[in-house]
Amino acid sequence: METNADNVGIRRITLRQLEPDFNNVLIIGIMIAKQRPRRFNNPKNNESRAVWNFTLRDSPQDYVNVTFWGDGDLILGHSSNFHVGDVVEITKPRILIRDMDSYGEQFRPLVTSPYHLMLYDNQSNISLYDSNLHLNYHRLLSLPTKPLAGFVTLSDIQTSGSNRVGYFVDILVAVKSVGALRSVKTKQGIEQQVRDFIALDHTCPAGVRIAIWDPDLMAR
Repeated sequence: METNADNVGIRRITLRQLEPDFNNVLIIGIMIAKQRPRRFNNPKNNESRAVWNFTLRDSPQDYVNVTFWGDGDLILGHSSNFHVGDVVEITKPRILIRDMDSYGEQFRPLVTSPYHLMLYDNQSNISLYDSNLHLNYHRLLSLPTKPLAGFVTLSDIQTSGSNRVGYFVDILVAVKSVGALRSVKTKQGIEQQVRDFIALDHTCPAGVRIAIWDPDLMAR
C-alpha cells in the first residue's frame, strides 16, 4: 500500500511535531498496545456505535494514545484487523491536549505525548504501512515505555507476599520460555484461551510464571 503523504492537502508529521491546530496530517507508527473495543447503542437514534483505544509509537521517546469512534461494525472490524506490532498510517486525526484529570485518562497507558489523537469514521482513516522502513518501527517494540526507576523486581514481588495482592506493578524482564495455548473456563462459564510464560530478571534467575489473557499478546 502506498503512503498517502503525497496527496494534496495531507502532510506527514511525527508525534513530536504534533500541535493542536494541525489539520489534514498523516502519522506513521507502530501499534504497541490496544484495548478491547466497547460497543453501545446511540440513545438518539439507536444506531450501533463503538469506541476503540490503542497506543502508537514512532520513536524511542514518543508515543501517544489514540481513540477511534465510529460505526459499531466498522470499529470492531478495525480492532480485529489491526494488532500489536502492526505499523500503521493514520490520516486526518483530531489532535487534542490531554486532560490529565479526566476520568478516562486513568484507564489509558502512560504515554510521553502531551496530546491525544481522536479518529472518527467519517473523516479519519487507518491502514497498514507497506514499506521496507517498517523494520525500523519494529525495533521500538522491545524498548520500555516507562523509566527504569519505576520497575519492581521479581524478588520484591515474591518477598512482599500478600501486600501486593490486587495492585498493579511494572516489571522489566527477559522471557525464559513460552508455553502452549490452553483453554480455561472462567467463573462466568466462558471458554477462553490463555498462554503462560516464564519471566526472569537479575534478582530471580529461576523465573516466575506469568499468564497472558490478551489475544494480541498471546499471538506474538
